[in-house]
Amino acid sequence: MPIEQVKVLGIRLDILRKKDALSIIRAVLGGSSGQCHVATVNAEFVMESLNRERFKKILDQTYLNLADGIGPIWAAKYLSIRLKSRGVVRVFMAIWQMIYSGASLLFWPNYVRQIIPDRIGGIDTMLDICRMAESYGKKVFLLGGSLVDPSTPRKTEIELCRLYPKLEFKHLDGPVLTLEGEYNQDENDKVIDEIVDFSPEVLFVAFSHPKAQYWIEDNLKDISTVKIAIGVGGSFEFIGKSIKRAPIILRYLGVEWLWRLILQPKRLPRIFTATVRFISAVVKSKINLIR
Repeated sequence: MPIEQVKVLGIRLDILRKKDALSIIRAVLGGSSGQCHVATVNAEFVMESLNRERFKKILDQTYLNLADGIGPIWAAKYLSIRLKSRGVVRVFMAIWQMIYSGASLLFWPNYVRQIIPDRIGGIDTMLDICRMAESYGKKVFLLGGSLVDPSTPRKTEIELCRLYPKLEFKHLDGPVLTLEGEYNQDENDKVIDEIVDFSPEVLFVAFSHPKAQYWIEDNLKDISTVKIAIGVGGSFEFIGKSIKRAPIILRYLGVEWLWRLILQPKRLPRIFTATVRFISAVVKSKINLIR
């Protein structure tokens, strides 16, 4: 069955409720389908794709692009609102629509979720897939380390053992990648050999974007047992509790970024990109492109 889609600044987003996305992943994991690269797309992904053609091309080809973060959810709704005016009035109307659609995040959350109904975050999706893998008797490989706390991978392993005692998994820090996705081939070959020897059906790649997506594109074909591959960014840090997650209400309202800023002030440039620059780019695209 075809999945309905919407584009935000040229990036495809699949319109799915979380339960439906998980049903699709469950069917792939439990069936005989080929290899599936799943991306959890947030505002930073979208902005990065504007300057990196390779990254954009990968996101055009992924099996699922799930909206991770309130930014893409807001943008999908905002861009769907008709804008008939021209000239200066058009600009003012676009800004007004931005203000009231943004305010709805706090006062009327269901309004902004009329296009993409659910945020499907990388952390929760990773845990959901681990639960599925445990129930199906599938193996999981964790690839990646942490810049926050070197002990994070071990803490993540301990927590996964506690949550899913029957889950068989293995961890490896993996190769060092440049921002362009380049790595030492000999080092990477050893990583591939270890993954192949373990024969996992699920692969979580905890590199920052776009490194994770580049690595998956380059190497997934060489790991034939993997059915689901997904970049999970800093999920290990939250699952391993190296960083405390925002309260549920803040996650629902879409201001988890504010919590992250309080805990990690050095993230300010990234948060500025995911908020101010992203909103500005979306508004400009509406004024210039929507007729």
